[in-house]
Amino acid sequence: MGSRQPAPRVTSNNAAFFSSLRDGCFKLQRCPRCGEVIYYPRVVCPHCLYTGKLEWVPVSGLGTIYSFAVVHRPQHPSFFKDVPIILVAIRLDEGPTMISSMVGCSPEDVRIGMRVAVTTYPSTDIVIPRFVPYSGRATVGVPRAVTSGQEEPSST
Repeated sequence: MGSRQPAPRVTSNNAAFFSSLRDGCFKLQRCPRCGEVIYYPRVVCPHCLYTGKLEWVPVSGLGTIYSFAVVHRPQHPSFFKDVPIILVAIRLDEGPTMISSMVGCSPEDVRIGMRVAVTTYPSTDIVIPRFVPYSGRATVGVPRAVTSGQEEPSST
């Protein structure tokens, strides 16, 4: 087996999500009928069943850890070098819950209720969202909320 990590499959439903991350912004869908922000990308609003075109809107990239687990034995060899992996369920400030991984801190520092901010991580040909501890710095304006690269985030 190669050392390349598996990447999400980009489809017509989620291409705008991945392209916004690549462009340094964090966008999610919003239903123009009920106003709910939606994650994961889809064609029908799960809240009101609106079947028209859903909007892509910038969001804050901020949220709170709802739950987490620490992975010590990943199921794919390409993740062995990343152990321990902190998997998190994040309740985004705009409403949806997103499953991702936490970087920039040790597993011992992660707590339910902890505030986090999105960051980006290049994975093969696409950029995927990960989360870091929220430093308290203003990240509104979205492109500033998203950092790219693999370096350790600043805690200042």
